[in-house]
Amino acid sequence: MPKFPQFTCFLHHFLYLSGHKTTKLMIEKTRGIVLHQTRGATGHLIVTIFTEDCGAVAFVVKPSRAKTQRLHTNLLRPLSIVDLSFDLRVNQSLQRIEDLHVGMAYRSLPYHPVKETIALFLGEFLYYSLRNETRNQPLFAFLCNSLAWLDACDSGLANFHLTLLLRLTRFLGFWPSVDASAQGMFFDMQTCQYTEVRPPHGAYLTPEEAGLMPLMMRMNFPSMHLFRMSREQRNRFLDILEAYYQQRIPGFPPLRSLQVLRDLLN
Repeated sequence: MPKFPQFTCFLHHFLYLSGHKTTKLMIEKTRGIVLHQTRGATGHLIVTIFTEDCGAVAFVVKPSRAKTQRLHTNLLRPLSIVDLSFDLRVNQSLQRIEDLHVGMAYRSLPYHPVKETIALFLGEFLYYSLRNETRNQPLFAFLCNSLAWLDACDSGLANFHLTLLLRLTRFLGFWPSVDASAQGMFFDMQTCQYTEVRPPHGAYLTPEEAGLMPLMMRMNFPSMHLFRMSREQRNRFLDILEAYYQQRIPGFPPLRSLQVLRDLLN
């Protein structure tokens, strides 16, 4: 059977729902960004990878002392970019990796204290943002390019995570629509609308903060070092982004790595 990567995952679901009885399906070969890993009760490693062709997929990796297995474990650190193949079984919640290789070798990210802490935070943030995400190749390309930028950048990193999280909203479908002309008004993050009256809940921007949003929306990786912010302003902007994601993504929790990032950048 010829393989068409853009239709493979949909074909698997169709075969399964049509009562296809074959237990072994076509091997998927794709790239992926490791989002999260945790150790199961039996010692197995549970790894979530956002793949280019199938979206977010959860894998189980058995514990082993074999050299190959240890190599796989090292490759599966959060935000690693890998090439992998696996036998996608749509009736199973956990898949098994058949083969795994480095997809993009980082030059500095794993060894630079600031970059490593930013990566720790982004890994947790992206896991909760993308764990239910389906195939989205433009989003995958954006994340790969963003991580390559982080790895190559030598200075001016204080706003990197803010820029990435703001730009990510466009790919996830909830890019905030801010109006530069709505000066002096509150911005309700639940309704994504400006209002002259303070919202009755806590998910809103003050008129001063709402007035800065059109400027912040212009921030990108080449220009992010030009946006000077105090510690308080950067922390508040991060709080705003976290609250905004929590309003848009069900089950998005408070992030444990957030305080570590604050302490480092402060």
